Amino acid sequence: MRALSAAEAGGECVALAADGDRLWVWSWHSGGQVDTRLAQVRTADVRQLALLVLGPRMFVLTAGAERVELLELVVSRHRDALLRPCAAEAGVTLAAPAMAAAAFPVSDREGCLAVSDGTAVHVWRCEAAPGREPVLHPLGTHPSHTRGLAFGRHGDEVLLAGYEEVAVRLWSVEREDRRATLALDAPREGAMAFEPGGQGLLAIADGPFIRVVDVAPALETGYGVRRRPSNERPVLSLTGAPEGPPLLCRAWHDRIRVSRPGQDDPASLPATELAHEGRIVTAVDAVRTADGWAVAAAAGRSVRLWRLDEGLTATGHQDIPLGGDAGTPARSLSLVGTPDGTTLRLSVADGRRLVRHAVPAGLSAAGAALPVIRTDRGFCGIDARFLRDGSYWTAGDLSDQLRVWTEGGQGVEQRVLLTAAPSGLALGELYDDEDDASMPLLAWADHGSVYVKDCSGDGSHPPERLPGVFPDVTSLVFAGPAEQPVLLVCTPESVSRAWDLWSQRWLDGTGVTDRGYAVHAVATAADAEGLVMALQGEDRCDLIRLPHTFLGAGTGGE
Repeated sequence: MRALSAAEAGGECVALAADGDRLWVWSWHSGGQVDTRLAQVRTADVRQLALLVLGPRMFVLTAGAERVELLELVVSRHRDALLRPCAAEAGVTLAAPAMAAAAFPVSDREGCLAVSDGTAVHVWRCEAAPGREPVLHPLGTHPSHTRGLAFGRHGDEVLLAGYEEVAVRLWSVEREDRRATLALDAPREGAMAFEPGGQGLLAIADGPFIRVVDVAPALETGYGVRRRPSNERPVLSLTGAPEGPPLLCRAWHDRIRVSRPGQDDPASLPATELAHEGRIVTAVDAVRTADGWAVAAAAGRSVRLWRLDEGLTATGHQDIPLGGDAGTPARSLSLVGTPDGTTLRLSVADGRRLVRHAVPAGLSAAGAALPVIRTDRGFCGIDARFLRDGSYWTAGDLSDQLRVWTEGGQGVEQRVLLTAAPSGLALGELYDDEDDASMPLLAWADHGSVYVKDCSGDGSHPPERLPGVFPDVTSLVFAGPAEQPVLLVCTPESVSRAWDLWSQRWLDGTGVTDRGYAVHAVATAADAEGLVMALQGEDRCDLIRLPHTFLGAGTGGE
């Protein structure tokens, strides 16, 4: 059996089945005993079928190896169900045998129909006025390897989902420009369904999980329609501000999308686009300035700095060339402001060099190149920050080593050198307000374990291993105020509970559980209501707000 469908109209129930050579029809009165006697058997090339109920009338869309045909199912007074060919022509010839068909009633006089042949999805609107022949209006053809179809709706918008083995394609039936693609990890063929209440929620079976997707935001943003090349990794930054939402920077190819989405803002919120002239962006960071923002992005052999006003309009930029081999892009950078707010400190991980610049906060001048820090190993990543006491610290991941430098009146001094194979690092601060003392903290992951080290003094304090096993850490993030910082451990599937640096324990809670996609990068920033966290996937970025209680605020670490 290739296809099976059933429906009810006017107190009569029907069921149809097809195997590619024959079409069977059963009918019985609703609420009564099912009569298994066949009402009709037709010889027909029907591979897929879909029943559409419009008021008291029932229509059947049949699709075979090439032909698509609309039939009306007429139930006589003797409850015999007869199929009658309709005059309406589908107007298409399938390129391959039909693989799926679906129907969806919009009103008592109108519905939608769809057929897929594995190369394209054909969609029609069917109108059927009482006593008149139905009319088919083509709504579009979507190139797709779809093998399963499901209709749904979001409010008055009719939606169509198509299963494509390793992805689900989404279309707005009436609007060609609204489409999206959801990648799957371990799909189960055709196992998907829309929530029937019109909320636009689609349930998809993906391996051991049932993913429930809000389709409307995905269509608004064209989620998944564009793909990153294999040599591009997702990068982002999230920068807090004393007032209002944080600044979110996301890179796509040679462009950085900059926005300040607030609570309940739609996914389609307009964003400022900053272009890097055709080169893939490999790192991005931003900082708040007195009259706006500064954004830095590395691409190819240069770093571009933009000045943005309060409305996120770019008012100027300057380029800092890195020189050297054009085939080796910078892998990481850091942009921070000095405590007095007059200067920006830019650090760029460039092979075996840490390139450093001091630039006026308003980008009014080119700034000055600072002495380069050279190493005998290549940098994989860096983190840098100013502490409350005004000292400037930089941490570097050198593949099989971790190094930490500080800078003062005597110039740059290396404080820490550790042998490690880190899969992520972060630089944080623990501030003791009673002693007015800042303690620089280094966190890293290594072979399933997470470590935190106090880098103050001569850097000889032994690292502390956090309890637990973390086999696939992608990033580490210090969050919260310096007086009471916490550490978040991030994997592709989840974000851990917060580790309280004062009490040396995991705080109560569940952390952030699986979002239904692999998370490649994480960034955080504080706002008035708690902590905003950005989770960047291959082509999706979620912003979630964690309350102050998530960070243990007000507990004093107890």
